[in-house]
Amino acid sequence: MDTPKVLTREEALDLVREYKRIISPRFSEEPMVVMFGSYSKGHPNPWSDIDVAVILPSFKDEDWLERSADLWHDVDKVSLLIEPVLMAQDEETILFRDVMRTGIAV
Repeated sequence: MDTPKVLTREEALDLVREYKRIISPRFSEEPMVVMFGSYSKGHPNPWSDIDVAVILPSFKDEDWLERSADLWHDVDKVSLLIEPVLMAQDEETILFRDVMRTGIAV
């Protein structure tokens, strides 16, 4: 089995920009989209996915599952490497803090 190609950071960002273009019409306000993880930190490996935080000003907990499913559905339209994570702007989690500290907004 061949080792998968490691994308450059710019190639990964291009995919994230395209993903944002596709998902944005789903929301009444444009979401903040942030690439985080190994690609933003500069150390991807051949098996790295492209972690993408989709940050909304707020959403109801009961909307989370449906909105997340929609985000995953749209992955097929861009690249299966994209791993979306839905977040609210007012989250106070370690992951959210890491996204905001090390991520690259598009």
